Amino acid sequence: MITMPYLFQIGAIRGQILADGHDVLTLERVARMFPDHADQIQAASGKSLGTMSRNILLLDVGDERILIDSGEGNMVAESPGTLFASLAIYEIDLDSIDTVIITHFHLDHIGGLLDGHGKPTFPNARLVASKAEFDHWMNENFLATMEALHDIIRNDVERTERAIRVKLAGDYNDKKGDYIENIIRAKLDQISEQFGVPHAKGQVTLVTKEVDHAVPSLNDPFVLIMTSYMETTSSSQTIRANEQIAMYLKLRDNFIHQGKRRVLINFVDGAGWLARRSDLRKMRDGCDHIINLTTLDQLEAIICKYVPETYFKGKRPQVEG
Repeated sequence: MITMPYLFQIGAIRGQILADGHDVLTLERVARMFPDHADQIQAASGKSLGTMSRNILLLDVGDERILIDSGEGNMVAESPGTLFASLAIYEIDLDSIDTVIITHFHLDHIGGLLDGHGKPTFPNARLVASKAEFDHWMNENFLATMEALHDIIRNDVERTERAIRVKLAGDYNDKKGDYIENIIRAKLDQISEQFGVPHAKGQVTLVTKEVDHAVPSLNDPFVLIMTSYMETTSSSQTIRANEQIAMYLKLRDNFIHQGKRRVLINFVDGAGWLARRSDLRKMRDGCDHIINLTTLDQLEAIICKYVPETYFKGKRPQVEG
């Protein structure tokens, strides 16, 4: 039986509380959950402890759809989660979820991250969790203690680890992102081999930000490259666009006060940017050059134009314009 969702609205935020199922509270379970207070709970409740509801919060904030936790999924055969059935009944596509916020990594909160085939249940969603929670569950010393636990507990933790690793790593970071980064890096390596101009990745003090590619160095960059490949839309694109504008303004301010011409290149590609034109315009306006996979060959001319000749192993090629 699927419980009707509770609908509410706070300002522009629309929310639904969706049922993920009910657990029968037995004395044995209460004793495991609250060993220090089991006697008091039993005395207060008598023989009937009732049931405990599992609920999931769904929020629509502007054009972003956010799910708080993913429910129990199908990981516990005795009490499978009903979240997916609830979503289906109210015609909420799994593909429409932009963000899943995980409060903590207990099974009834992360069990729905993967489907029965081990694939991400919410294919377009980014997963957000606290670093402290992730570090705790992924700590090798902690995972080693699983050998001392009952098989069912150990299996749950292993499933938890697999679910978190799959989604936190993400299809973008593991596949598309690395693929794009490798293409850009290969192009910069080619330019470095031809002209002797090095490049690096890391924190650039000048803009107080980690830069994807700095040419010729992190300490004295003349060309800074930031990469963003988005296949789907996300509110993080607005954040990224605003950060790029702030970065661009710092470079312009440095030119005014120090006289050194440094340029910012935004590498922007993927259908996700086409769907968010206002953010794409910010990315275009917040840089000196915007390129994509089709125009990647422009990198050579930009580097030859702005990097001082002292960094070249020979005479720097002349670039028109």
